Amino acid sequence: MDHNLSILIVEDERLISMMLGQMLEKAGFTVCGIAPNLKKAYEVINSTNPDFALIDIHLEDGDNGIELGKILNKEKNIPFAYVTAYSDSNTYEEAKKTKPIAFLHKPVSIETIKTTIKEALVKLPE
Repeated sequence: MDHNLSILIVEDERLISMMLGQMLEKAGFTVCGIAPNLKKAYEVINSTNPDFALIDIHLEDGDNGIELGKILNKEKNIPFAYVTAYSDSNTYEEAKKTKPIAFLHKPVSIETIKTTIKEALVKLPE
């Protein structure tokens, strides 16, 4: 697996975002940024152009990670996975339309993240 991939973490819970960042770095990936909301996520995306994103669905200030998923598909072609504690059917159906690589339910393990990123490699341009 290419461990030089840059990963964006979009997560508003500081403890979870730090844990995800540590797990990714320990696995050999580069964390290009951590964003608690959509505004910060757009800034990181535009300045670093990540290879992959882990996105929480419910973010601070009422932001919705699904909106970011739509942007990553339409404008950036960046593969992503949702990392969420919520699993209600309406949210799941709305999120599914954005074609994420996976839905990861909190708490998530590093093995699950590595497998998900490996699946994303298939979608990355050569």
